[in-house]
Amino acid sequence: MKCLTLITAGLIGVFWLSGFSSAQTDDGAKKAPKPKVEMLIAKVQVVDPDGNPIEGATVEPSGLRTKADPGTHWFWLPETFGEPPKKETDSTGIVEMLYPKYVTEKLETGQVTWLANHPDFILFRQDFSVDAEVSRIQMERGFKIAAYAIDQDSGERLTKNLYAVAGNYGKKWELKKNGMLVSAAMPKKERFLRIVELMEGKPPRFSQRIDIEPGEKSRVLVKDVKLLAGTRVVGRLDESVTRPVKNGYVVATICRTPTANDWDSKWSWNAKTKIEEDGSFVFESLPTDEVLQMIPVCDGWAPEVPKISDVDPFFPDETDRMGVWGTLPSLIKLEGEEVNATLKMAKAKKVRVTVVGPDDQPVAGAVVGCTPTQKWFDWASQIYGDGFSTSNYLIQSRVSDFKFERKSRYSTKTDENGIAEIANLPNNRRSRQLYVDHKEFELPIDDRRREFNFEFDDAEVTEVTVKLQKKGTEAMGEK
Repeated sequence: MKCLTLITAGLIGVFWLSGFSSAQTDDGAKKAPKPKVEMLIAKVQVVDPDGNPIEGATVEPSGLRTKADPGTHWFWLPETFGEPPKKETDSTGIVEMLYPKYVTEKLETGQVTWLANHPDFILFRQDFSVDAEVSRIQMERGFKIAAYAIDQDSGERLTKNLYAVAGNYGKKWELKKNGMLVSAAMPKKERFLRIVELMEGKPPRFSQRIDIEPGEKSRVLVKDVKLLAGTRVVGRLDESVTRPVKNGYVVATICRTPTANDWDSKWSWNAKTKIEEDGSFVFESLPTDEVLQMIPVCDGWAPEVPKISDVDPFFPDETDRMGVWGTLPSLIKLEGEEVNATLKMAKAKKVRVTVVGPDDQPVAGAVVGCTPTQKWFDWASQIYGDGFSTSNYLIQSRVSDFKFERKSRYSTKTDENGIAEIANLPNNRRSRQLYVDHKEFELPIDDRRREFNFEFDDAEVTEVTVKLQKKGTEAMGEK
């Protein structure tokens, strides 16, 4: 089973629409077997705004679309296709890249999303048809931000442990020895900037939000930025949740955009913290004067659906679509030194799946999974419970590529009776999809996907039976 993704300019935009890989161990860790897929060659050329070749631009694939369903974006899975190739252009601006002939089964690749990066130009991402003789990427020059921060009390310039976030350009900032932070090239449009100090053992300090309007400038200088303590969030799960709370944590995000629906300039900050057994949790320091969105996760419980009246003061344009989304966050305004929050929860649901083969006999060892989603207001969707820390992201990205770790809470294997149980599912939708993976059997095709749809009933545990067919009976893309 493959994974789909909504490719966005920010890390948090990743949205897993379809289950899991067959290369999965009992503890959820994934192994990357040697790919055995047919690869083709695409020629890519990178040029500047005047059409001149750019040498030394890094090109890599970030996604795929099929010819049969170009509206669906598939993630490049390393365990299926190998690690994404990453090559630099030569003096002619050209590079030859490999891509898979089939995205999955017999569904042919129709488009590849190419990513091009060069320090003097704006990061480029666009879909290109594989039928093109040459995919011509024309990179644009943007503007850069240079910024200095000072100590609030002494007025002395700070030179260490400084980071910056402006739109989706958090990881590409360089810290000079004199304390100057310099961004990568970014599009000439309005955006928000905050400078952050991240020191081990101390809560982050943030600058106030700085509004950047570059106009036609190629460089914007921001000086004497003071860093302040953020707002501390002290929270707890509501008293309906039985104690002790098990396997609990809260994922949270802040997102802002100077222009509606402008994903490129959207500013975000993400955090994650543990829920103690008594139901309490703390975020030590978050940017002040922002709206915090929080989604709690724990065994046996899931977030209660927020009321429209709770959302309307913060995101009035989002309330008319709340009914079609998955799990939604609780909201609180970050102001002052400390705020308190109580997160309301509801009983989670459980599905018990019996998997049988073509002969109606139980199938043991089949991996059964479900993908409930969470939706951030004015932002993207993810699998419920996915989250990360921007602080960790910034620190790690300065020395290496950030690795987003995902452990599936919603997949397990069938026992000798062909039975698997998936717990902790949010009860915010009646309809769900199941995905099943087995070395000998597979789900029948349903509208170019292999998934089984079911509806929760009123019981705490919903019982469903899934019948598989022999692998190779039919293949997606053959008809």
